[in-house]
Amino acid sequence: MQVQYTSLFQVRCWHGYFPKDVCPVLQLVPTAETAALMREFMVRQVDRAEGITNFYYGTYRERPGALLELEQPLLLSFRVRPTDDKFLVYTDVDLRDSFSHGYHFSNLATTDTPVGKTLTAGTANWLRRCATGFDFARPASCTLVDETGESWGAYPSDGDSVFSAPAADTLRLNGAGLPSGRYQIISEGAVLHDFLLMGNADQQGDLGLLSVYLGAIKGQHIVVDGAIVEESYHLSFPARSTIWRYHFLDQSEPPYDRLVLSAVGPGGASDWEQVPGQRVLSNGAAATVIQSTAPIPLRKVPEQRLQVLASRTENGRTQSYTIPLPVAVGDAVSHSPPASAENTEQEPLFSDLYIYL
Repeated sequence: MQVQYTSLFQVRCWHGYFPKDVCPVLQLVPTAETAALMREFMVRQVDRAEGITNFYYGTYRERPGALLELEQPLLLSFRVRPTDDKFLVYTDVDLRDSFSHGYHFSNLATTDTPVGKTLTAGTANWLRRCATGFDFARPASCTLVDETGESWGAYPSDGDSVFSAPAADTLRLNGAGLPSGRYQIISEGAVLHDFLLMGNADQQGDLGLLSVYLGAIKGQHIVVDGAIVEESYHLSFPARSTIWRYHFLDQSEPPYDRLVLSAVGPGGASDWEQVPGQRVLSNGAAATVIQSTAPIPLRKVPEQRLQVLASRTENGRTQSYTIPLPVAVGDAVSHSPPASAENTEQEPLFSDLYIYL
């Protein structure tokens, strides 16, 4: 029998770091349970250029596909995996939590209002992550629910449960057999833990999960009343902004006595300040530091051009030279240590550039 494939949904990846926001460095990797479901329901994934992934469903001419006869919503989960090991450097994410947390993108709405086509990475969906479980303070009772509200186990329980008690004051979640996704542990109507269960295949560097529900009650269904309503979703990531910090190492004779940094053309940041004194680098060299007064977004193709006007006096005459400067890109960021151990606020991040004069 001949299989005919029809478009089901599309996922585009956007990122403010890249030209035109087109992000070509993210992959959607089906979880093990989703890969099995895609084979069963004849869902095909096609990765295209410019951050686009298309999904198609197959049907036989002789009979409709099983996807059109869903009795319950079908969940497809994908690991969001960057192919660029610098992704977290130029993405606006708290680096302190980057290995313990992950993003959760979902087309399931929490109300009857559709979630919209753009699923944005932000603090609201930046969640604690675990492979199969974790220990936590033992409440009197609790229930594990997924994002649809379905219960997957409770404590205490008369039978087998996803919870065990390794110590008198500790409860352990054993989620090895559960589908990957977003879960909550609820006790007495309050959310104790809101987290991502990633499964054993979780890799360091995975950004989190994308959950696409087909035939769901809330949100954008895709499968509606036995027909396909094709959808397009956009995973959107903001670019990181940093303080651009220029270190000028003056090797000229006589040395320059005045440095003025400025932007050239549109799109440049014009507010700069010279840090008092000189900064001694790790190699012992002293540098004059000029930095931006506010964070500037990182771009793969910078929008601005910068220059420094260097002046010095020699034999009673002032000489000035205009020197073009490189701009910061998303290769590396640095930070200043917090003022005290009690200061837990994230310090501003810097893009350091070194200029030899």
